[in-house]
Amino acid sequence: MGKNDRQDSAGWAQYDTCALMLQAHPEDYLPMLVSQGEEDIFLTEQLLTTNLASVAAQTHYPVKIEWLSGYDHSYYFISSFIEHHIGFHWQKMHQGKLSNKGD
Repeated sequence: MGKNDRQDSAGWAQYDTCALMLQAHPEDYLPMLVSQGEEDIFLTEQLLTTNLASVAAQTHYPVKIEWLSGYDHSYYFISSFIEHHIGFHWQKMHQGKLSNKGD
């Protein structure tokens, strides 16, 4: 993304998780699970997971953020937790919580 792209907030806002959460209506909220490696080199300049946590708290968005020490942004990290994420979404789907028609 170039300098001008970063300055065009309307262009990137449609993809920004925090901006989308701020625009969402509570009846449209879907549960979210984030596993974040504390050793991730992209954490403070690109991922900004603390911003996500702040917006989730502000909007009461159902987000579970797991901070995992000793992990970075590698394939090993992703492969270590993918089953956990699939299980989370499977459970929410079967509880009817992955659609706005659920409870």
